[in-house]
Amino acid sequence: MGFFKSLFGKDQQKDIQRGYADSQNMLAKGRTSALGEIGGGLTNARSVLQPFMQSGQRGQTAYENALGFNGQEARDQQFETGYQNDPALAYRNQNNANVMNALLRRYNAGPQGINSGGAVLGAGRLATEQFNNDWNGYLNRLGAMGQQGQQLAQFGAGLEYGAGKDRADIETGYGNTSAGNRINMANAMASSRNIGINNLLAIGGTAAKFMPTSRR
Repeated sequence: MGFFKSLFGKDQQKDIQRGYADSQNMLAKGRTSALGEIGGGLTNARSVLQPFMQSGQRGQTAYENALGFNGQEARDQQFETGYQNDPALAYRNQNNANVMNALLRRYNAGPQGINSGGAVLGAGRLATEQFNNDWNGYLNRLGAMGQQGQQLAQFGAGLEYGAGKDRADIETGYGNTSAGNRINMANAMASSRNIGINNLLAIGGTAAKFMPTSRR
Protein backbone atom coordinates (compact mmCIF):
# COMPACT_ATOMS: atom_id res chain seq x y z
CA MET A 1 0.00 0.00 0.00
CA GLY A 2 2.85 2.38 0.81
CA PHE A 3 4.28 1.95 -2.66
CA PHE A 4 1.00 2.84 -4.37
CA LYS A 5 0.50 5.87 -2.08
CA SER A 6 3.85 7.23 -3.15
CA LEU A 7 3.21 6.21 -6.74
CA PHE A 8 -0.01 8.22 -6.95
CA GLY A 9 1.19 11.18 -4.82
CA LYS A 10 -0.80 10.55 -1.65
CA ASP A 11 2.26 10.51 0.59
CA GLN A 12 3.59 13.65 -1.08
CA GLN A 13 0.29 15.46 -0.44
CA LYS A 14 0.39 14.49 3.23
CA ASP A 15 3.94 15.85 3.48
CA ILE A 16 2.84 19.10 1.88
CA GLN A 17 -0.11 19.44 4.25
CA ARG A 18 2.03 18.57 7.27
CA GLY A 19 4.68 21.11 6.27
CA TYR A 20 2.02 23.79 5.80
CA ALA A 21 0.47 23.05 9.21
CA ASP A 22 3.87 23.16 10.91
CA SER A 23 4.83 26.44 9.28
CA GLN A 24 1.48 28.02 10.22
CA ASN A 25 1.85 26.83 13.79
CA MET A 26 5.35 28.33 14.08
CA LEU A 27 4.15 31.54 12.46
CA ALA A 28 1.22 31.82 14.89
CA LYS A 29 3.49 31.23 17.90
CA GLY A 30 5.88 33.94 16.72
CA ARG A 31 3.00 36.33 16.19
CA THR A 32 1.57 35.65 19.66
CA SER A 33 4.98 36.06 21.29
CA ALA A 34 5.69 39.35 19.49
CA LEU A 35 2.29 40.81 20.35
CA GLY A 36 2.76 39.74 23.97
CA GLU A 37 6.15 41.47 24.16
CA ILE A 38 4.71 44.69 22.75
CA GLY A 39 1.75 44.57 25.13
CA GLY A 40 3.97 43.87 28.14
CA GLY A 41 6.39 46.66 27.27
CA LEU A 42 3.53 49.12 26.78
CA THR A 43 2.00 48.14 30.13
CA ASN A 44 5.32 48.69 31.91
CA ALA A 45 5.78 52.05 30.22
CA ARG A 46 2.29 53.12 31.27
CA SER A 47 2.95 52.14 34.88
CA VAL A 48 6.11 54.26 34.93
CA LEU A 49 4.55 57.31 33.27
CA GLN A 50 1.15 57.24 34.96
CA PRO A 51 2.12 58.75 38.36
CA PHE A 52 3.93 61.66 36.71
CA MET A 53 1.10 62.23 34.25
CA GLN A 54 -1.40 62.28 37.11
CA SER A 55 0.66 64.75 39.13
CA GLY A 56 0.98 66.90 36.04
CA GLN A 57 -2.78 66.84 35.58
CA ARG A 58 -3.31 67.83 39.21
CA GLY A 59 -0.82 70.65 38.78
CA GLN A 60 -2.62 71.90 35.65
CA THR A 61 -5.98 71.79 37.43
CA ALA A 62 -4.56 73.69 40.41
CA TYR A 63 -3.04 76.25 38.04
CA GLU A 64 -6.40 76.78 36.35
CA ASN A 65 -8.10 77.03 39.74
CA ALA A 66 -5.63 79.69 40.88
CA LEU A 67 -6.28 81.74 37.73
CA GLY A 68 -10.06 81.48 38.18
CA PHE A 69 -10.74 79.31 35.15
CA ASN A 70 -12.86 76.91 37.19
CA GLY A 71 -14.96 79.46 39.07
CA GLN A 72 -14.56 81.68 42.10
CA GLU A 73 -15.14 78.94 44.64
CA ALA A 74 -12.35 76.82 43.19
CA ARG A 75 -10.14 79.90 43.04
CA ASP A 76 -10.74 80.79 46.70
CA GLN A 77 -10.13 77.23 47.83
CA GLN A 78 -6.91 76.98 45.81
CA PHE A 79 -5.64 80.25 47.26
CA GLU A 80 -6.40 79.16 50.79
CA THR A 81 -5.33 75.51 50.76
CA GLY A 82 -2.61 75.71 48.15
CA TYR A 83 -1.02 79.04 48.99
CA GLN A 84 -2.01 80.45 52.39
CA ASN A 85 -1.74 77.12 54.24
CA ASP A 86 1.75 76.41 52.90
CA PRO A 87 4.12 75.89 55.89
CA ALA A 88 6.99 77.25 53.82
CA LEU A 89 5.00 80.45 53.30
CA ALA A 90 4.47 80.78 57.05
CA TYR A 91 8.21 80.42 57.56
CA ARG A 92 8.96 83.06 54.96
CA ASN A 93 6.37 85.39 56.47
CA GLN A 94 8.01 85.02 59.86
CA ASN A 95 11.37 85.91 58.40
CA ASN A 96 9.75 88.81 56.59
CA ALA A 97 8.25 90.04 59.86
CA ASN A 98 11.64 89.86 61.52
CA VAL A 99 13.20 91.94 58.76
CA MET A 100 10.33 94.40 58.91
CA ASN A 101 10.65 94.79 62.68
CA ALA A 102 14.36 95.41 62.29
CA LEU A 103 13.58 98.04 59.67
CA LEU A 104 11.01 99.73 61.88
CA ARG A 105 13.41 99.77 64.83
CA ARG A 106 16.01 101.39 62.63
CA TYR A 107 13.71 104.17 61.55
CA ASN A 108 12.29 104.52 65.04
CA ALA A 109 15.75 105.29 66.32
CA GLY A 110 16.01 108.21 63.93
CA PRO A 111 14.78 111.72 64.52
CA GLN A 112 11.59 111.25 62.50
CA GLY A 113 10.37 108.27 64.56
CA ILE A 114 8.43 105.19 63.53
CA ASN A 115 5.75 107.11 61.70
CA SER A 116 8.20 108.54 59.19
CA GLY A 117 7.34 108.28 55.51
CA GLY A 118 10.49 106.29 54.83
CA ALA A 119 9.55 103.64 57.36
CA VAL A 120 6.02 103.23 56.03
CA LEU A 121 7.19 103.15 52.44
CA GLY A 122 9.93 100.62 53.17
CA ALA A 123 7.64 98.32 55.11
CA GLY A 124 4.91 98.43 52.47
CA ARG A 125 7.33 97.79 49.65
CA LEU A 126 8.86 94.83 51.45
CA ALA A 127 5.48 93.23 52.09
CA THR A 128 4.32 93.77 48.49
CA GLU A 129 7.49 92.40 46.96
CA GLN A 130 7.38 89.40 49.24
CA PHE A 131 3.80 88.58 48.27
CA ASN A 132 4.45 89.05 44.55
CA ASN A 133 7.49 86.80 44.66
CA ASP A 134 5.67 84.10 46.64
CA TRP A 135 2.51 84.16 44.56
CA ASN A 136 4.26 84.22 41.19
CA GLY A 137 6.60 81.47 42.33
CA TYR A 138 3.61 79.38 43.37
CA LEU A 139 1.93 79.88 39.99
CA ASN A 140 5.16 79.08 38.16
CA ARG A 141 5.52 75.80 40.02
CA LEU A 142 1.95 74.80 39.20
CA GLY A 143 2.43 75.76 35.56
CA ALA A 144 5.64 73.73 35.36
CA MET A 145 3.86 70.66 36.70
CA GLY A 146 1.12 71.10 34.13
CA GLN A 147 3.68 71.35 31.33
CA GLN A 148 5.44 68.26 32.62
CA GLY A 149 2.17 66.34 32.54
CA GLN A 150 1.48 67.56 29.01
CA GLN A 151 4.91 66.51 27.77
CA LEU A 152 4.60 63.08 29.36
CA ALA A 153 1.10 62.69 27.91
CA GLN A 154 2.50 63.44 24.45
CA PHE A 155 5.31 60.95 25.05
CA GLY A 156 2.78 58.34 26.21
CA ALA A 157 0.65 58.97 23.13
CA GLY A 158 3.73 58.37 20.99
CA LEU A 159 4.29 55.05 22.75
CA GLU A 160 0.66 54.07 22.14
CA TYR A 161 0.93 55.00 18.47
CA GLY A 162 4.22 53.15 18.09
CA ALA A 163 2.82 50.03 19.74
CA GLY A 164 -0.25 50.16 17.53
CA LYS A 165 1.90 50.50 14.42
CA ASP A 166 4.08 47.59 15.52
CA ARG A 167 0.97 45.47 16.06
CA ALA A 168 -0.33 46.42 12.64
CA ASP A 169 3.00 45.51 11.04
CA ILE A 170 2.99 42.14 12.78
CA GLU A 171 -0.58 41.41 11.69
CA THR A 172 0.20 42.49 8.12
CA GLY A 173 3.32 40.34 8.03
CA TYR A 174 1.40 37.42 9.49
CA GLY A 175 -1.35 37.79 6.90
CA ASN A 176 1.06 38.12 3.98
CA THR A 177 3.17 35.16 5.08
CA SER A 178 0.08 33.03 5.72
CA ALA A 179 -1.28 33.88 2.28
CA GLY A 180 2.06 33.02 0.71
CA ASN A 181 2.17 29.71 2.55
CA ARG A 182 -1.36 28.91 1.41
CA ILE A 183 -0.55 29.73 -2.22
CA ASN A 184 2.59 27.63 -2.12
CA MET A 185 0.70 24.71 -0.62
CA ALA A 186 -2.05 25.01 -3.23
CA ASN A 187 0.51 25.02 -6.03
CA ALA A 188 2.32 22.04 -4.54
CA MET A 189 -0.95 20.14 -4.11
CA ALA A 190 -1.93 20.88 -7.68
CA SER A 191 1.42 19.61 -8.92
CA SER A 192 1.10 16.45 -6.83
CA ARG A 193 -2.10 15.48 -8.62
CA ASN A 194 -0.09 14.74 -11.73
CA ILE A 195 2.39 12.51 -9.95
CA GLY A 196 0.37 9.36 -10.52
CA ILE A 197 -0.14 10.01 -14.23
CA ASN A 198 3.49 10.99 -14.74
CA ASN A 199 4.69 7.91 -12.92
CA LEU A 200 2.42 5.63 -14.95
CA LEU A 201 3.58 7.23 -18.17
CA ALA A 202 7.18 6.83 -17.09
CA ILE A 203 6.58 3.18 -16.22
CA GLY A 204 4.82 2.60 -19.52
CA GLY A 205 7.66 4.21 -21.44
CA THR A 206 10.22 2.09 -19.65
CA ALA A 207 8.27 -1.11 -20.26
CA ALA A 208 7.89 -0.30 -23.96
CA LYS A 209 11.64 -0.24 -24.37
CA PHE A 210 11.86 -3.86 -23.30
CA MET A 211 8.95 -5.20 -25.36
CA PRO A 212 10.01 -7.22 -28.42
CA THR A 213 9.22 -5.68 -31.80
CA SER A 214 7.14 -7.76 -34.26
CA ARG A 215 8.80 -9.18 -37.41
CA ARG A 216 7.25 -9.51 -40.77
